Parts: sequence; C-alpha cells; structure tokens
Amino acid sequence: MKVCIDPGHGGYDPGAVGNGIKEKDLTLDICLKLKPLLEYNGISVILTRDGDYAAGYYENDQRRDLAARVASAESEKVDLFISIHINAGGGTGVEVLVIGTGGRAEIAAYKVLPYLVQVGEWRNRGVKTQNVMVLRETSMPAILTENGFIDKVDDVEKLKETSFRQALAVAHAKGICDYFGIIYKDRITSQPMPDLLYRVILDGKQTMALSTQDRAISEVKRAVDSGQTIEGIVQLWVKNP
Repeated sequence: MKVCIDPGHGGYDPGAVGNGIKEKDLTLDICLKLKPLLEYNGISVILTRDGDYAAGYYENDQRRDLAARVASAESEKVDLFISIHINAGGGTGVEVLVIGTGGRAEIAAYKVLPYLVQVGEWRNRGVKTQNVMVLRETSMPAILTENGFIDKVDDVEKLKETSFRQALAVAHAKGICDYFGIIYKDRITSQPMPDLLYRVILDGKQTMALSTQDRAISEVKRAVDSGQTIEGIVQLWVKNP
C-alpha cells in the first residue's frame, strides 16, 4: 500500500489565518507526524511537500501548485490520497470531503472521520461532497480532512499543543490503517520488552534499567567519574508479554 499525504497550502499560500497561527504550519506539522506512523505500519508514504513551500515550487500560481500535488500522487501510483487542512469561517468540528459518494473515497472518509471526532471531542460535521481540484483530478480514492476551525478559540487552543497535533496524526493513521484492513500498531506501546535488562545500582539505589550492556557500562563509568559509590550491576531477566 502507498499513500500520498498532502499538507494543505504552503509557501506563498498560508491558508486560513486566525488567532496568531497559519493553516499551512499546522497541516505540515500534522503530516510530518503522520508519515512515520504509517510507515511503521507497513504503508509507503510520499509527501507533496515537506517544508514551507508550494508544491512543485510554483509560487503565486495556485492552479499549478494544486496540479503538482495531483501529479505527485499520479506519478507514484498511490492507493490513497489524503489532503489535511484546518477549517475557517465561523464554526467548529471536523469533517471529511470527497468528490462524490458511493466510491472508495467515501469508504475511506467514513473510516477516518470517527477517529478525528474522538481525538478532538469535536462536533461531527460528517462526510461532505465538494468539487475540489485535488479530489476531482486524482484517479485514486482521495479525501480531504478539515480538522477544527482556526478562527475558533477553543479549537486553536487544542491545535497549538504539540501533543494534540500528534494525537491528530495518530487518528489519521488509525483511520487509514482501517481502510487498508491493517491492525494499527503504536510506535511506542507495540515495541516488545527486551529479554534482558541491566539494572544500574548507584549509592545503594537502582537508578535506571538499560537494554544493552554497553549503555549500562557507560553509565557506571560516568558515575565513577562523578565520585558516586558503585555497588554493582545486576542482570534482570524480563519475559516478553
């Protein structure tokens, strides 16, 4: 599976602006957080941009900018295109846009939407049809998510938090994995526990448990250099769950 992630706007185009922040900055950050989550779950990813510039470097030319985003997805023959945005215009909540109903894009939209609603505790604005170029011109299923409103103070207070943008990335990843029939694995909690840990005991107290002998030795050397009393290093066996 391969996905094209499109951070909305960029470069000359800030997108919606409100409460001291720009849409283009939020969407880029969410997408950069989303990419490794999908890759960890076995999904190949391309980005239409990975910095603050217009896609294809077409500054001040929106049509060519948008066309470059479509071209990226088409050239890589991706299985799903997802454009990530922040809404504006006096409202609140989350919605997902598609070009039309009854196809794979609508299925993907309904897979992603519940996760976005849950993480933001936002109003569910539903799946909507809209004639947007990146949805219309792509040959693969394509969706566009609108994550809160940049002119809504309560929404912005959430969006300003790095941890919340990370949670939004996870929500997108879970929905995309559902669409592909993949059981989502978290990058942190899914890591198996090591079979062997090394407890470092300094001044009679365990200060840390490390997974490699080299790291444990390094910590002991650091402690010796600082004048701490070393009682020893004890191997601790840990069974995988």
